[in-house]
Amino acid sequence: MDGVGLGIFRILIELEGIRELANYIDGLDQAAKNILPIVGAIVCAYGILQCFLGYKLFKFWCGVVGLFIGILIGEAVVTSGVLTNTPGAYLIGLLIILFFAIIGAFVAYRAYLVGLFIYSFAAAFLIVFYLVEFFVGSPLAALITGIIAGIVMGVVAVIFKKFWIIISTSVYGGISICTGMMMIMLTAELGWLFIVPPVFAIAGFLVQYFTINKAKKVNASVPQPVYVTNAPSAYPEMPSQTPPPDMHPEAAQPHAPVPDHPAAAPPDTHPAPPATENTTPDVPS
Repeated sequence: MDGVGLGIFRILIELEGIRELANYIDGLDQAAKNILPIVGAIVCAYGILQCFLGYKLFKFWCGVVGLFIGILIGEAVVTSGVLTNTPGAYLIGLLIILFFAIIGAFVAYRAYLVGLFIYSFAAAFLIVFYLVEFFVGSPLAALITGIIAGIVMGVVAVIFKKFWIIISTSVYGGISICTGMMMIMLTAELGWLFIVPPVFAIAGFLVQYFTINKAKKVNASVPQPVYVTNAPSAYPEMPSQTPPPDMHPEAAQPHAPVPDHPAAAPPDTHPAPPATENTTPDVPS
């Protein structure tokens, strides 16, 4: 079973090494061939996400990579012997690994441009280094040329980050999809290398590019609210509708207060005449 685990681990590490995969599949035993399609399905799903959603998920993948790097650093600290003969060493070790994992994921997620530069530098350096060493045969020339190419490619990737992330994730996703399909079908035919990765890379690039531009156009067409801090009066230029006092002097005089109690009413200056008694004697009929 150790050989099976080692084989699967080697295939997972060398996702882009399709030639190595093709040479390796034939040497696997039956137990590894039974597990390989499951691993291939996982690799294929990962490649589809990278190919078609690479730009949107780039910071997330940077965080995942930073998480694993933090786990490795924490594990190195724990296994270095610092916690030997310490009470609760197992729990403290887990906390240290968790701490470095969180820090690594946070830093990689927030500083994703640094990760983009490192990724681009490493890719360009390795490609140029092996090419120069193969054709020239000078390790020193290959090292210098690789460093220069890595720096240039890293700077270009940071400046044109959108285009570079889209094209790199599309190509890498296409290669991963091809790798996963070869694992699922247990085939060592290298002709897949010339068909599947280019097709998926082109399709992934087009899908990512046009969906991102469409999303930006939709966001640009939505009107944004405008907040005015010092708003002017509702009618700043309309003249006052109240006439000046000299035009209607009677209107300028204050009105007499209206009494709100009967006692405040003025006395009546014309009282009604008192009722008189009738003194005329009755006339007999």
